[in-house]
Amino acid sequence: MRVFPGISVVTLGVRNVERATIFYESLGWRASRQDSSTAASFFRLNNLVLELRPSDVLARSTGLPGIRDTGLVVLGQNYGGVQAATGALKQAGLAGGALLRPLGPQRGGHIEGSFADPDGHVWTVVFDPRRPPAPDGSVSLAP
Repeated sequence: MRVFPGISVVTLGVRNVERATIFYESLGWRASRQDSSTAASFFRLNNLVLELRPSDVLARSTGLPGIRDTGLVVLGQNYGGVQAATGALKQAGLAGGALLRPLGPQRGGHIEGSFADPDGHVWTVVFDPRRPPAPDGSVSLAP
């Protein structure tokens, strides 16, 4: 098993999801009304998804110690099944990454785990049966 060479989701930790959503919408980007909520906003970009989530929630969900107020960026990869996601986390560990959170169920019905590369960059590995990735790893959102 290998970790696929791509990014499906970039998650930005923000102070205020509503304010950040308004900012990105003012740039002309459209939030997915079906996938977004008061807790997180999702934008379909050309070939990936931008997610906005409160920084403190993002830090906890990835297993990072302490609360981060700003500047937290998490890169995400969506996989087509639990076995593939498990294999990716295992491979990241074998390659020298630090397991931050093992694969496990999350609110919303998806399964997620996270690791940090040797320089501390955080990656999430996700299986969401509602949004299976395309063969190139990209994820689609509803308009």
